[in-house]
Amino acid sequence: MSGEGKNEEDLVTFDNCMEIVADTSILELTTDAKHAQPLPPPTTVPAPPAGEGDVPRGDGGRCRMMWRYVYRAMWSSVGLILLLVVYTVVGATVLHYTERGRERQMHSELDAIRRRVVADIINITTTHPRQPTR
Repeated sequence: MSGEGKNEEDLVTFDNCMEIVADTSILELTTDAKHAQPLPPPTTVPAPPAGEGDVPRGDGGRCRMMWRYVYRAMWSSVGLILLLVVYTVVGATVLHYTERGRERQMHSELDAIRRRVVADIINITTTHPRQPTR
């Protein structure tokens, strides 16, 4: 048998199988609710007993829940924005304290230049009186 004929047979077989699955699914969805079996209650796995190396569960559970809440909040959009703001403020504080001395020096130099320029302007205007116009 040729490869094409085999592929067509496989395709038809797959198509027939999918029709059967679809018909079964539709039948299950449209059955009467009175005949439906209730689902069994979910089973919970009991916590393992505390061993010698385990941390006691006293207040640790509450602390762990709080950390989970903080972790989830930090990975939300609001948390990421809050982290960005805190990071920016800390960076600005570090930069301020590391550059404070140089900034003060630059301000004093700028102030000295301003005073010299103002003094030069005053000297120029007072030493060269204006000629009266006729």
